[in-house]
Amino acid sequence: FDREDMKKVQADMGTRILWYADLSKDKDAINKAVSGMSAEGFDGISLSITRTNVPDATQLEKLFASAGPRSKSGKMLFFEGNPADLPTGLHDAFDYIVLNTSGLTTAYDLVFQIDHARQFAGIPSSKLIISAAPEGKLTDIGKESIIGTAGYVVSAGPLAGLGIYNAGNDYYDPQANYKTIRAAIQLLNPSPIK
Repeated sequence: FDREDMKKVQADMGTRILWYADLSKDKDAINKAVSGMSAEGFDGISLSITRTNVPDATQLEKLFASAGPRSKSGKMLFFEGNPADLPTGLHDAFDYIVLNTSGLTTAYDLVFQIDHARQFAGIPSSKLIISAAPEGKLTDIGKESIIGTAGYVVSAGPLAGLGIYNAGNDYYDPQANYKTIRAAIQLLNPSPIK
């Protein structure tokens, strides 16, 4: 059912769906992602690595030949993690860098992470995506994490966008997260229709 739904949202809504590869959980994640992306019709790969599990040159070559700006394949390549863990020469190999800011509880820490990524790691705002998750709160500004973080996509940038983790964790109560996510989308991309 997910494969059928995936094709429908790709074709009808223009949604891009990425294969998630986490090297900290699977040393063969890149090979699986590259073959799975092609076989299953995914639009790219989102790679999660840390300083302790940076892939070797052979794996990276295979990845960069399959997805991302260097590949010329039209497939997207995201990096999820601390941009300081990514060697500087690889920044241009990724379409976007996703900061996992979903666990932060203050706007102060969020702005610090954004500034750190831009100033210390050298990530341009146009490639930087920050993230949030349901049920979190930015306590110093008194806003729900998703709404508060969406505001910083605009005010701290503009940045490339907002990633929302665990959006489907309310499967049996779709109104819970849907309303908040819809409000964040409206904040970032206001609809002229009321």
